[in-house]
Amino acid sequence: MKRALILTVGTPADSKNDIVEALVADIKAYKPDFVCLFATKMSHRNAEKIVQRMELQQESYEIVRLESPHDLDEIFRKVNAAIRRLTAKGYSASNISINYTSGTKVMSSGAVLSAVFNECERLRYIFAGARNQANKEYILTSPRAIFAFKDMMLAKTLIREMRFMSARDVLSGIDRSLLTHVELSLMNNLDHLAAAYQQWDNFHHRDFLDLYGQVQFGDAELEVFRLRDSQRALLEQVATSITSEEFVPALFADIFNNAIRRTIEVRYDDAIARLYRVTEMLAQWVLATRYGISTDNVDTRKVPPKHRPNFEALRSVEDGLVKIGLRKGYELLAALGAPLGAAFVVDKEMRELLEERGRSILAHGIQPGTALTCQHFMKWTASMMLREIDDFLSLANSLQFPWLREKQQQFV
Repeated sequence: MKRALILTVGTPADSKNDIVEALVADIKAYKPDFVCLFATKMSHRNAEKIVQRMELQQESYEIVRLESPHDLDEIFRKVNAAIRRLTAKGYSASNISINYTSGTKVMSSGAVLSAVFNECERLRYIFAGARNQANKEYILTSPRAIFAFKDMMLAKTLIREMRFMSARDVLSGIDRSLLTHVELSLMNNLDHLAAAYQQWDNFHHRDFLDLYGQVQFGDAELEVFRLRDSQRALLEQVATSITSEEFVPALFADIFNNAIRRTIEVRYDDAIARLYRVTEMLAQWVLATRYGISTDNVDTRKVPPKHRPNFEALRSVEDGLVKIGLRKGYELLAALGAPLGAAFVVDKEMRELLEERGRSILAHGIQPGTALTCQHFMKWTASMMLREIDDFLSLANSLQFPWLREKQQQFV
């Protein structure tokens, strides 16, 4: 690959400090195919000396004139323009280095900013104490290391935005060789957290706990993702509930929270679908725990005689079972005299919400859900939960992603 070297050329503060010799030595060390020198009126002669000493051909160098050695904007723009010219000639930014040893501090700063902005290969600086020595010493810095850290911070932001796959994609694209030991640890922990929270968001709570357990907290950047001990215990309950297929209040709170997260993402149909399901689960839970009735196989002998024919009519001709969904579950609770069922049956708002949900593209219709419908459905679902679970809202808040707990309150 062709390599190019950009140098800022100044005038030495004293005659003993021969900047020309130092820069010539760097060009010989780097062996670029093209050299671009930035000089002012005062330092132009030094740039010409470098060209002469290196016997550079006209097609292999360029001297760019700066009007002022103190105009950061001019220097930044002109170095950017030079890099664009080089890339047009076939040079990749990853094979362009910048020596900022010479020139004013403003010249050096502008060149460094451009190198970082364009993700150049290396920043080269000749150590001041070694400029007059036969063996030059260089301080080499990779601007790409700055962008590697920036990408880690982007991944952190993506995790907070619940874009877990995107966060992992960004992290996987980072050149690990550019990172320090501490930064590598941070990157690995962010990757574990992105993978973990993605599992939680997809109801794989046991996998979440396993991945989360691999995270080594210590870096302040990770604290926003740390669970409270009480929260971790609740997630253990949810994981056990799913494994044993037994409903517990913490599971309802977790599904409710999942609906809140879909609302934050403006995925209203997905949110409503989750709210519908958790409302259905509430009826199933009360029927099972209080009356010993399974909605997957209703024992009609436990249904009050007055209402028994209505449920017998639902018996399947295929497997002979009586299976009921949300509406019939609550109607059965009402028939059994449960306050939860009675509240459902007389709730006009509920019927309207269920009709709107039925028209959803994720239910039986083709209409997209709206923010208003989702908001009403969420408040109604919360009110139903509170009829059976007194601390439901505090339980839900305890189970939400740590960085979303404060935002949770605006939804219920």
